[in-house]
Amino acid sequence: MTSPPVLTTSAPVIAPLVSTVATPAPLSTPPVSVGKTATGSVSPANISLQTAPALNLAWNETQRVFEVSVTNPAAKAATVLGVQTTSGLYVVSFPVALPAGGAGTFNLLYFSQTGVTSTSDLLRVLTDQGQITVTVDHARAQAPTISPGSLQWSIGEATATKSATLTLPAGTGTAVGIIVLGLGNSAQLTSLGNGGYRIDVAPGSTAKAESFPVIVQLQPAIPDLQPVVTCTVGGN
Repeated sequence: MTSPPVLTTSAPVIAPLVSTVATPAPLSTPPVSVGKTATGSVSPANISLQTAPALNLAWNETQRVFEVSVTNPAAKAATVLGVQTTSGLYVVSFPVALPAGGAGTFNLLYFSQTGVTSTSDLLRVLTDQGQITVTVDHARAQAPTISPGSLQWSIGEATATKSATLTLPAGTGTAVGIIVLGLGNSAQLTSLGNGGYRIDVAPGSTAKAESFPVIVQLQPAIPDLQPVVTCTVGGN
């Protein structure tokens, strides 16, 4: 069986995002305006952490409009001063206030971002009673898995091949190629049938500490997910 093509190049390291759930980083964009000037002070200690129902996205779903109920834990009504989200969410509409001990409905748009790999997003609501942070889990169905998600060699160890296994659920496409970053490193992708693939990796050298990713290319691509094996020479 002919193995898919291997492309070797040098580029910045990409962190793995298949076997772990990463907490998404906040955007630097300012809060959405509620149409008036905010007044009063907010204590940063008043932070409420909440979890919304999972989206349960289909494996190839790229966008969805949905509602999130945000609860005000304060004993008095809270004025909404602003709203922020992480990169996969956009705010469609939101209430100007939340009742004491009650909830308000926030309308959001999930939209997958090219080149972004994440399994959840955050909604942050700033009120005059404190900040409310809501986690929205994508819970994407039929996600591919890689086991193990990382390979390691000791400094001075022989540059022997080590392997990981990629599993693609039925109907989610195929692995069509592999990219290994770093000078002299090599990787090979071999189909095992029934959606399984073996990823064989060998470092170019173990003389010094190094970390490099091996990236599997899928056809079609799966939104928010990129199968990656993190390879390390040295370290703990």
